[in-house]
Amino acid sequence: LGAEAADRWGVAEGDRVLLEEYLPCGHCFACRSGEFRACEVTDNAKDGAIRYGSTPTDVPPGLWGGNSQFQFLHPSSVLHRVPDHVPAEHVGFAIPLSNGFQWSQRDGGVGYGDTVLVQGPGQQGIANVIGSKAAGARRVIVSGRSTDADRLKVAGLLSADRTVNVDEEDVVEVVAELTGGGGADVVIDVSGGGAVTLGVALRAVRRGGTVVSASGAGPGELDLDSIRKKQITLRGVRGHSFWSVEAALELIASGDL
Repeated sequence: LGAEAADRWGVAEGDRVLLEEYLPCGHCFACRSGEFRACEVTDNAKDGAIRYGSTPTDVPPGLWGGNSQFQFLHPSSVLHRVPDHVPAEHVGFAIPLSNGFQWSQRDGGVGYGDTVLVQGPGQQGIANVIGSKAAGARRVIVSGRSTDADRLKVAGLLSADRTVNVDEEDVVEVVAELTGGGGADVVIDVSGGGAVTLGVALRAVRRGGTVVSASGAGPGELDLDSIRKKQITLRGVRGHSFWSVEAALELIASGDL
């Protein structure tokens, strides 16, 4: 480790570190505001963008992570210190788990006593279950399809209070029943269902509630009238902040999960 790199990152040889996938420019408004996930150069959908986990090996120097023994540390790398006692296979979950903290707590505003509906029981959905419970949510409901049966079981093991197979039950009716007709305080859509599942979210959320959408576009129309009449806050999300990765690492290191 060179002296300049050691000074820049605040680490020493032998330190255990976790790298974020982002390689931000460091000087734009988003970076200087602490929101480097919004930096233009971190958008891997743009030509020429470099990013750990999605940059091909033919881009010099080629060591962009993956199943290899060595990895190039770009000068713009974002590092987190990892406690010595935390197993590496647990540390690897910190990045997806950080999305759950970011989208539920910081972007969705989940707080103590809330009812939260998470649409989609995949890795990101389960991370939002954990993030919502860590924020003090009283009730977390997770919805999925029959093909998600095993994932719904995992969601239950990781503190979801109710799981819903949407092929067998109407999730909006389930939420209404559990909340006395009020609806969920926050709905987080990570299902990938586009406008269809977002429409369900708008029906399941309470008046004045928040809908967080991490799903991409899909066929269908957005019910703007429901957003207006129910005074819904609709929040699009992408990625995680430095804070949320630290929060995920802290939870993993605590052994409480």
